[in-house]
Amino acid sequence: MNKRLFVALVLALTLVALAVTSALAGNIFRFRGQFANAFFFSTDGCIDTFVDVFAVDGRFQAPPGPGSSSSGAGIFINEFNFCTGSSVFFSGFATLADADFRVSRDLTSATLNTTIPVEVFVCDEFGCTFVGTDVVDVDQTWTGTGTLSRGNSHFHSSSPNCIVNGHSNGSSRPAEASGSVTIAATDFTPNPTDSAFLSSTKDGTVQIGCEF
Repeated sequence: MNKRLFVALVLALTLVALAVTSALAGNIFRFRGQFANAFFFSTDGCIDTFVDVFAVDGRFQAPPGPGSSSSGAGIFINEFNFCTGSSVFFSGFATLADADFRVSRDLTSATLNTTIPVEVFVCDEFGCTFVGTDVVDVDQTWTGTGTLSRGNSHFHSSSPNCIVNGHSNGSSRPAEASGSVTIAATDFTPNPTDSAFLSSTKDGTVQIGCEF
């Protein structure tokens, strides 16, 4: 699993976990889910635009509870003006209805159609300033383009008051994504993806003596 894929999966898991914090009450944590992620990059005059859009549909369980399902999508847009050194950031996350995000079981296709509220920041050499909120309309389709790869990993960490053991089994397939990411009349993804993937994972974690 490459670094970009790993970072994207960690971000997706973290955001969705925050949306369902009640599932984290126990010392045993299980997650099973499917992901879609796409990265876009384009240049127009002085403006470089980077877009990262992802979606996850998963099920969390902290035994002895029955577990809960949750689906969410996130967006990050960065417009950097290399002529002035200033930039504009849009970022946000939204929970999804069942029909908003669909992934095929064999990871050959996916669709995401939703609206995501975002916070807007303007940045220059003196720092970043929050300037307001907006909404992003996302309509993306993923098509698998490569061979399905599988892998598994184990991890362990310990401190005087906390021991964590975990394992992960997953599959991933390269993909292409196309469609629109729109604010008002501006489409930030008029071109095909710079890179994209479809993936699924099954994770389990055991915490001993930890307080979070």
